[in-house]
Amino acid sequence: MAATTTPNLMPLGLSPYSGLSVNPFLVPQASQPLQQVQQLVQIVPQQLQQLWQLAIQQQHQLQQLQQVLQFIPAQLAQLQQAQQQFGSTGISTLPLWSTSPQVLGPQGYLM
Repeated sequence: MAATTTPNLMPLGLSPYSGLSVNPFLVPQASQPLQQVQQLVQIVPQQLQQLWQLAIQQQHQLQQLQQVLQFIPAQLAQLQQAQQQFGSTGISTLPLWSTSPQVLGPQGYLM
């Protein structure tokens, strides 16, 4: 029985793998970055959606803050009037936190 030998191509400067093409998606080192890209493709839209929701929530909070800030001058004027009225009779003034319940909204915000 004669042994079959493959020709030695190394003296010609060729490797036995010279004509072999390798799919980079099947190589373990190349699959890790591909998996990372696939994860990012799934995660980035979710994160963008969360950022958008946070931006909307922040806009609502800003509007609420602007509404509260609009009432501060009226509350201050009301307090100054109360101080003038009670101050002239010798009765101590009411602290800021003793505002009437009608002035406070459902979450304790000034209305």
